[in-house]
Amino acid sequence: MDMFAKKIRRDIEDLDSGFKWFCKSIELGPLAGQQSAEVIKARMLYLISTQTAITRFRDKVVPEGDIDRTIGLLGDSYTSTMPSLPFKCRFGLLSLHCRFGMLREATKIIQFVQEAPHSRYMNLLIRTLRQSTITEARERIEDARVLVAQCQSKTLRRLEAEALIIKVCFVKVVEVLDAVSAHQQENVHKWLQQADELVSMYPNSAGLLKTSLESVKKYWRGEKTTAELWTPETRNFWEKWGRYEVGSLIYCKHGHPYPKTVLLFRDCPECGRFFDPTAPALQPDYETQLNREKFLEHLRRMMGTH
Repeated sequence: MDMFAKKIRRDIEDLDSGFKWFCKSIELGPLAGQQSAEVIKARMLYLISTQTAITRFRDKVVPEGDIDRTIGLLGDSYTSTMPSLPFKCRFGLLSLHCRFGMLREATKIIQFVQEAPHSRYMNLLIRTLRQSTITEARERIEDARVLVAQCQSKTLRRLEAEALIIKVCFVKVVEVLDAVSAHQQENVHKWLQQADELVSMYPNSAGLLKTSLESVKKYWRGEKTTAELWTPETRNFWEKWGRYEVGSLIYCKHGHPYPKTVLLFRDCPECGRFFDPTAPALQPDYETQLNREKFLEHLRRMMGTH
């Protein structure tokens, strides 16, 4: 997983760093339509190879679906003793990261061409790219919805929060290029609230997404042009999985496997420790914890008296 996460991050960084060069390579004259179309098409396919590799690995190497079906056949009495594997969901999330990277790039291209002089020569191409981007974003919103439901069924709190965050990003793509209904806007506020609750209740797992969540909130409000999804905390999480040591694998109470070592994960990275932010803080009982005679003896020693 760490290998794919790094590849996605590098691909997106390459697209960002090369965007100015790309803009200069676009010709908007009446005779340059075909050439510009080819340049745009090549850029839109930049993340396709990574997306394909993730999908192939998920479908052929991760036998999670077979395990889930076996658990279903065994019945409820075996559920608590069987693993609840998160890996297929995690590859699904990586796939959504790829799609968002491509849709974000398409949005930037559309906005650049529309604002450029002589853009009328690219009207047909831009209309086609705009419509396909909107359609794709709406499909990915549905994929994210399915992923959230899968995470909830497996108690994958961190992954659930990640899926909610990226779902909001896809809605933002639709809003920038088209419009979203009042109902969809209400859904976004609900998803952000759900992510907020997960971040608060699971500080050791979903809580590490707090920086990303705050960035997505600003992205949704239009205060930022994009969302910062690959924060240092997120990168560190994926890199830890890449440093797995044989023999350190254990399972949490929800059946999530993870390597428990001091340098990697102290708690389950999927669910972590639950914290109720509404619960009153426990007050120490000083009467039962302090010994009056020992305390007085300590004071005498400090003052040099007996």
